[in-house]
Amino acid sequence: MPPQQHGQNRGRGAPPGGDRGRGSGFRGRGGDHHGDRGGRGGDHGSRGRGRGRGGPRGQGGGSGFAPRYEAAIAPTYHPDPAKATGVDAPTIADGVKTVGVRRPAARGTAGRELTVTTNNFKITLPEVTLHHYDAINTDDPKPVKWNFDLIGVLQEQVAPAVFTPRAVYDGRKNLFASRHLPLAGGDGNTQTFDVSLEPVRPGGRPPKVYQVTLKHVATTNPILLQRYQEGRQSISNEVLTAFTAINVVVRMDPILRYPFNARSFFTDKEVRPIGGGIELWRGYFQSVRPGLASMLINIDISTGA
Repeated sequence: MPPQQHGQNRGRGAPPGGDRGRGSGFRGRGGDHHGDRGGRGGDHGSRGRGRGRGGPRGQGGGSGFAPRYEAAIAPTYHPDPAKATGVDAPTIADGVKTVGVRRPAARGTAGRELTVTTNNFKITLPEVTLHHYDAINTDDPKPVKWNFDLIGVLQEQVAPAVFTPRAVYDGRKNLFASRHLPLAGGDGNTQTFDVSLEPVRPGGRPPKVYQVTLKHVATTNPILLQRYQEGRQSISNEVLTAFTAINVVVRMDPILRYPFNARSFFTDKEVRPIGGGIELWRGYFQSVRPGLASMLINIDISTGA
């Protein structure tokens, strides 16, 4: 699995108490740099690298130490010659609790104007109520990858009718659905499921069964984030939960497709061997955050070994 890594370039726009690097990602934008020395079998299965001879973690069977470097050349950046228009900060409504010191709405007039290009992209938030569930595994805590596998089997094999459309999950405790799930207990707000990650083998021992309990804890609407960005909504637990939910939505798809760590996901499109059976993999970090004129998604690059 790519390493647990540390962000750089601490950002400014983080509401306090947000999830630090587990989805909402308010505290980091930058490249991940502390690679571990281990193999990659846990995430890629049979696509292991290095000296391995096969086995359950997929550390062999590949090309061994044969070099593999897929050069990826970034396109040349051509800045827009037009002058940036700029925007004024939103006016904070009376009674709204702000994060930090309230800034004046008007832009400064001293100095020289500069056009700055950033890796932020405007997004439109969905107008849908998200239902927040605690996903509790009653057994000992497990790795995030294992938790994703367990919830995946729950949604796709054990109770597909309950999870249609599929819910998103942060790999730990938070699960968000776009509808109120039809659960069997507690007035439709809770249910315990038996989930096994192993198939039943005729004549063999019964597979280990894990119990997963879901409990409806809250509802949230991403429009709260739009109101917060526009200066019409105070910071609150509901706003922080909405940030977490949107970041889980943004993060869910790539981490199901690619190796990942706590902050980034990694692809094999840009790989460079550095000797000793170690490869550097290009990764990406992304998070949703408020901007002056709209909600933005920030995308940055990282590196794992």
